[in-house]
Amino acid sequence: MTTHKPIRFESEEADRAPKVSFIPLIDIVLQIICFYLFISAGVQNYQDSSVQLPEMKSDILGNETPAEFTINIDGEGAMNLNGKPLDPAGLPAALQAAKAKAVDAKQHLMVAIRADKRQQYARLDSVLQACRDAQVPNVSIRAVTPTAGGGR
Repeated sequence: MTTHKPIRFESEEADRAPKVSFIPLIDIVLQIICFYLFISAGVQNYQDSSVQLPEMKSDILGNETPAEFTINIDGEGAMNLNGKPLDPAGLPAALQAAKAKAVDAKQHLMVAIRADKRQQYARLDSVLQACRDAQVPNVSIRAVTPTAGGGR
């Protein structure tokens, strides 16, 4: 009795699966993870964790640009500028210097104020007045929403 081989319409090379190398994929994923870690470390650099922001009751603005100049006011009224302690008397000079630097770079200066909800309003008002005196056109007051940013 003779055995017959089945008729094949495809070559034997078609039976072999293509080889996939995962090394480049792992490399790209690792680079993306590293990129986001470095970026998030830079963003969190200017945020003072001892400042408790008030809760925002309005809708979130979708087109907000990141601040170039961040002023933090903690619960006792102490201020820091981009993470460095700042005497309130030195704020007008710091604002003027930042404004001059932004003009030289042909950019618009934006000031973000992160005021602790436990601080006195007079301190926040003095910071806002310093911004008005320095004629800073873009001033934003940061707040957190109850669902995002650790709201209670």
